[in-house]
Amino acid sequence: MLLTIIVLFSLILLSGCSSSVDEAPMEQKSRVTVDLSTFQVVQQSGDMYIAHSNDMAYDPYNRRLVVSWCDIEPDKVGIVDPDTLTLSETLTIPQRHFSIAYCPERHTYVAGKSRTYDLALLDDSFEPHTLLTGVEGFVKQGLECDSELIYFLHSAKEDNTVFVYDWSGALKKRILIPYEAEGENLFIMGNRLVCAFNDSTTDEAVICELTVD
Repeated sequence: MLLTIIVLFSLILLSGCSSSVDEAPMEQKSRVTVDLSTFQVVQQSGDMYIAHSNDMAYDPYNRRLVVSWCDIEPDKVGIVDPDTLTLSETLTIPQRHFSIAYCPERHTYVAGKSRTYDLALLDDSFEPHTLLTGVEGFVKQGLECDSELIYFLHSAKEDNTVFVYDWSGALKKRILIPYEAEGENLFIMGNRLVCAFNDSTTDEAVICELTVD
């Protein structure tokens, strides 16, 4: 399994996602593909402009990485080829958002609605069809989802929390991560939920694995 992440200044990890094939950025950024069995970099792109790019999702049906431009230009996503790690096109979509995930079993994107804690459900053409009311929390970060649940990462001053919703919008649980570095994104690896952090005290990217019951 491979993971594609965004690297800024060769240190700061901004967004990531994973799939059974491969996964895969404001400023010029590059993307790298990492072998999750060894966490070794196996591919790196050149620089590209994809705004702040706080989150991204993998669509296996169209074999594309969908990168959220975040609140810099919240109605845009960058479409990246996962094989060549090149930007194919930039799309303007109806839903203003700051983060994004994709559930292939449901053919549904989930996006964090701009300036709210709510979650918008979008079809394969990025048309919104359902709005889920979110619980107010902390600094909003990345999203991840599977066929049953939606995972929403929030960063507070001294720790991080994953808010777990079902697809009807019911809050099922909160997962506290007692680590004060800023959480950036989430991805699923087997039965584990993996959180990526930027630790400003050490200028290092930190990976935290959680077992989801």
